[in-house]
Parts: sequence; C-alpha cells; structure tokens
Amino acid sequence: MVAPNVTVLINNQSIYAEPNPTTIPLFVFATRTGKLASDGSGTAQGTIESNKLRVVTSQRELTLNYGDPVFVTSAGDPVHGEETNEYGLNAAYNFLAQVDQAYIVRADIDLGDLVATQTEPAFPAPDGTYWIEQSAVIGGIFKWDGASYTTMPFSVFVSPPTASEGNDGDWAFDYSDDNGTMMFKHGGNWHIATDDNLTNQLGSATLTIAPTSPVVPTVGDFWYKTTSGAGGTNLKLASYRAVDGRWVYQIVHRDMVPPVPSEGIVWEDVSQIGNTGHRPLMIGTGTEFISLEVFVQDKQPTTDPDTGTLWYDDTLTDFALYVEGGAAGGSFGNQWVPVETTTVSNPSPTQKVISASPPRFPQQSSVWVDLSTPENIDNFPVIKRFVGSDWVDITDSVLIQPEDPNATLVLNGTYWLNNGEAKTRNTIKRYNPTFQPLTVKFDGTSYVVENELDNFWEPDAGDTFGRKSQREVVVESLQSAINMNQDIRNDVIYFQLIACPGYPELYDEMISLNNDNGETAFVVSDPSKFMIPSGIPEGREVSAAEWITNANNVISTGEDGFASSPSVFAGVWYPWGISSDINGDDVFVPPSHAVLRMIGRSDQISAPWFPPAGFNRGIVDSFASVGHLKNDGSYNPLMMTQSQLNILYDNKINPITFKPNRGLVAWGQKTLSASASALDRVNVARLIAKMKYDLKVMMEPFLF
Repeated sequence: MVAPNVTVLINNQSIYAEPNPTTIPLFVFATRTGKLASDGSGTAQGTIESNKLRVVTSQRELTLNYGDPVFVTSAGDPVHGEETNEYGLNAAYNFLAQVDQAYIVRADIDLGDLVATQTEPAFPAPDGTYWIEQSAVIGGIFKWDGASYTTMPFSVFVSPPTASEGNDGDWAFDYSDDNGTMMFKHGGNWHIATDDNLTNQLGSATLTIAPTSPVVPTVGDFWYKTTSGAGGTNLKLASYRAVDGRWVYQIVHRDMVPPVPSEGIVWEDVSQIGNTGHRPLMIGTGTEFISLEVFVQDKQPTTDPDTGTLWYDDTLTDFALYVEGGAAGGSFGNQWVPVETTTVSNPSPTQKVISASPPRFPQQSSVWVDLSTPENIDNFPVIKRFVGSDWVDITDSVLIQPEDPNATLVLNGTYWLNNGEAKTRNTIKRYNPTFQPLTVKFDGTSYVVENELDNFWEPDAGDTFGRKSQREVVVESLQSAINMNQDIRNDVIYFQLIACPGYPELYDEMISLNNDNGETAFVVSDPSKFMIPSGIPEGREVSAAEWITNANNVISTGEDGFASSPSVFAGVWYPWGISSDINGDDVFVPPSHAVLRMIGRSDQISAPWFPPAGFNRGIVDSFASVGHLKNDGSYNPLMMTQSQLNILYDNKINPITFKPNRGLVAWGQKTLSASASALDRVNVARLIAKMKYDLKVMMEPFLF
C-alpha cells in the first residue's frame, strides 16, 4: 500500500503444521549376515552392519541393502514358525509395495549362525598351510624275510609314544616335534631308529634308505623306500590353496643331500636318520631351506572363529548331568556324580535315558528325559526321576548353569545340568577363547570338578534349549537394537508406526521408544503364533484370553503371555497368516505383516484419524489365509465364529477374519488401553499421536 506519509508493514507470524502425506514406519528386524544383494552385484551392505538407521524408499532398494527375505524350507516346503525366518524383512518388503518410505534398523545378530549344524564353526586355514593327514600316512618301511620284503606295521604319533602303544615290530614317525623321528618298538619299548639302536636291539639288522631295495639284503634287514610308488613312504602332504578352497597334494623330495632350494619345494632330509632318527621337512625359499611348519592331524586344519560367533548344534542325545552324591549311594556325598546317558531298560540312579518313551524297568531314582510330546521337546530337557512307581518331573529343581554349584552347599540329591560342558548341545553357544568350562572326572577315589580342555563355546541363551534358545538370542539382539540406538530417538527422525514383526517380546522396548519420542507413533505388536481364539489349548498352544490376561503368570511378555503395562498407543491384531515371499512361496507370517500395509493404505485413501478397519479401510490383501500353529507345529487355518470374534475384541485383540464376498478384513481397531475411553480406538490414538508431534513443531517458534 502506498499513500502520503503512510507505511504499512505485514509480518506473517502464522503457525501451522506441515502435512505428512506419507505414513512412515520403523521396522526393527534380524537377518543373515553377508547376504547377496538382490541383483547379484555383491554383498548386501545392510547385512554387514548393525544397529544403523537406514531409510529405504522402494522394494528394490530394500533388497539391494538387505537381500531377499529368507524362509527356511525342508524338502522344498517352508518350515512354519522357524526361528531363523526373516519375518521383519519380508514385512518391510510387503509394506513398500504400498507406501514408498520406511526406516530400518537391523539387529546385531547373524540368523545364519542359528541354523542347526553339528559341525563346529571355523574359518578355512590360511593360504599355504601344510597338512599331513595323520591316519593316512604310509610308512614305506619293509623287512627282508629271506624271500621277499614285507610291509611293517606303522603309526604316526603327535606325542612321544608310550610303552602301552603299539606292538613289538611296529614302526612309527614321532611328530611331537619338527623332526618327525623314525622309531621302532622292541622288547615292549619304543626306540629311535639309529644305526646303533638297530644293532643293539635287533642284532646285525641294518636300515637302507633309498628309492630302490638293496641288491643283496640280509635276513632281518630293513628298507625305508623313499619314493611313494609300490607301497613306499607317502606323507600325503597337502597345501591349502585359498583361491579355490582346495587342499593340493605336494611332492616331497627325499634325499641325503638337499635339492636346489627353489621357492616352495619340499625336502625331507633323511641324512640324519642313522645318527639321530631325525627326518625333518624343509621348504625352499628361493635361496635356502627352512623348517616347514606342518599340521599333523586327521582333521583338516582350520582357523578359529571370531570371538562372539554363535553355534547351534541341535543334538539332544546327550548332555552333562550330575547328581549330588549323597543320593547316589557309596561314599560320594558332597561330590558331583555323573548321570550317564544309556539306552538300557533298567537304568540305575546314576544313569539317564533320553527317549520318547520311559524305560520299562527303571531302578529307584533313575532319570528319564521325556521327549514324548512336541511341548516337551520345546521345553527340553524335561527331566523326570523314578520315585516309588511314578515318574516325577523334577525339571524346575535342576540347576542349569556352567558354574560349579558346589556340591557341599546343596541338598542331597540335587541335580546340576552343566550347560557349559562340550557334550551339552541343543542350545546356542558363543565362541569365547577366554571361557573356562568345567567337567567332572573320577580320580580313582572321588569325583573332582576340573577345567575342561579344548572347549571355548560358552552358553549364550541362559537356561533355554532348542528353539527357545534360538529365540532367546534373537530377542536379546532385537531389544538391544532398540534400547541402544540413539538415531531413532533423534528429533529430526519422524515415524508414525513402530513394529518388530513376529516378536511380542519387543512390546516393552517399542513402547519405551515411543515414550522417549513423546508418544508420537503407534506400536503394532504381535501375539503368539501358537495362540488359539478360544477353547482348551494343547501343549504349546495358548488361548487369546489366557495370553492377554497373563494367565500363565510369565514374568515378561512373550509367546506364553502378555505381562506388560497396557498402552493406548499400541494395538494387537490376530491371527498370523499365510502370505507369499519374494519367490512366491507360501510362508507363515505375523499379523503385523499385513496390518502395517493395511494402515498405510488406509492413510493414503483417508487420514490417520480414520479407523483402519472394516470394508472401506480394513481389507487385508496380503494374506491368503489366517490361522495359527498347532501344538505339533502344523498350520491350522481359521474361520472364526462370532463368539470367537467377540472374545478377541473383548480382550482388546483386533481380529482379522473372513467375510463373504469381501475376503479377509480387520474387524476391529482397539488399542491396548487400560480403560474404556475414546483412546481405546486406534484412529483416536493415532490422531492424538499426530497432534502431539504437530503441536511440538508448532510451539517451537515460541520457545525463545
């Protein structure tokens, strides 16, 4: 405005919240480490990092960073509920087909380490490692009997042989040091094969060292055939070639004088045998020969795994169990007496039978480890003791720990399961080179607790075994990923949904994160995959009413119950369902897999304060079927009755159900509010969460 002597200034101080057209979730999940990117271009970068916040804007970007979701199969069929299935990654992939942005945090764990294997993890040997396969060595030592040469019995030792080893007439190489000393046994003792010892012990016998036999041998003479053909000596010396991961056999030159020391040439110096019995292996450097470092053992040499590497051996045919000896008879009070595994039908008090059926003729106080039901295998080990005429479950009283409970401080008859001992498997263990495991040995008069040698695998899943031990370490890593990550608490990071698909155990951590961020998001949590809508549960199953009310009195939220404080900014949907993975295979996935996508679509066609339920905004298009796992682990599809829908909704669990001519629909939108109010609806809670964020943004200009 322009006028004489008039000036008008316009200062716009209007405050408003910028619209957020995209619903952005935070996914926290675990994957295998070092996966291949989806385009095959190399390692997926996101799988070699952990606890790092990433933002992805498409399915392609997700799989380039985290690879394709992996679901375990058996004989080509998916294993439903398998603890190493990548539920979260698959849920994120499903969501990004509908919405174009999501935050991702990958937990610090390699699900590949949790796949069952009886082979101890190890890295390949370094390139150029040399190895002699101990039991495959051919000695190549012959004796002339007057008509022909006969092959002498032969062994390879890696520690000095004792009088109890071998028989008179045997020969051997002693690789307890680098000399590979040649030896023979006579008169019950081992002797170094020097010229003097041969004469003193065997009369006028001589040892010829040559590729061909002597022209005129004497009866009783020996011949060390230095070439490998026709039964001659052969160390089966191999060198590891890292470029293709193969062990390559090496030529060994045996002679009294050294060959030209070309780089890599191997020479067995046989010139010292007559004087010392020594026959060391040397390797050329190009200018000289130096001692060859070689492993002499039956197993291929390997490199120790990295500290922290996980190993799951699902063997459950044995474990280290001990009983305080006061109940074992004899004079072993205040000692840990081994309860050995057996298959006999009449086990003693110091024997245990691990089987699906009890031993037929048990003695009093004998032990049966019950594998008769799926839940018993899930709760391994279920330990029962024969008392009177019944098997009494004593599992809860068994001490499960790697430390010595001290037999002098426990009651007579106390049992100790040593989960740190090497023979105890079927649980997750972590490689720790400083771990000092214990075992019990009998010294001839008493049982003594002592350190176990050559065992560096420390139990890492507490007192859990089997599937539950796998789940334990995954849950701990996921919880740590949320609790320790500060980026997801940064003011500039804004997400409206939080999910850790497949893990009800993460409810508390997700709620805590949301509280830290001012309750500006909504938590989509999952129930147990074994949950049934109503009725009497069998084994591992749990009813919806039991789970939500924590009827099993669990100490923390998980598969068996909900023990957490309710929140208006969280909801649970039910049940799990069948969807397809990236390869088109039918896989069993948690309800959050479908619900997150459903909410994202609801927000696109309306707004967060509209109910994500019913026929308009609650269509579940990423499930082909809904159901739960039965006690035996098989999938049970559900067609819920009105009564079951009412039970679920009354217990604040939002049902996903089939409606004729409509398909699968989210038929409820309740939050986990502790009381009835407007905030017990998902749309109202999400409106309040959005208002909290918007008000925070709008009020910031007035702070200073």
